[in-house]
Amino acid sequence: MNNDEAPDDKTGDALQRIARILDVPAASFFEPEPAPTSGGTESAASGEEIAQAAAVMRLFLRLKGTQARARCVSFIIQELLRDSPSIEPTPDD
Repeated sequence: MNNDEAPDDKTGDALQRIARILDVPAASFFEPEPAPTSGGTESAASGEEIAQAAAVMRLFLRLKGTQARARCVSFIIQELLRDSPSIEPTPDD
């Protein structure tokens, strides 16, 4: 990214990186995930989980430095591995 990019471009790039790391579509940050159909094994996120995710996104987007954002992503990956060791995240550069 260069300094000529608009803030919206930086925000979009950041959301794309987070989406790739989490292996979800970027649109999922803006639309609630539909509840699973009957017989599904995954449960939908609770209201509290959605509120927490939204708070994390709002704070992340306020960060201006790429190093600060990289530290946040690194922290999330570390916590993901600690919480779910069988998941293999694929972080971007």
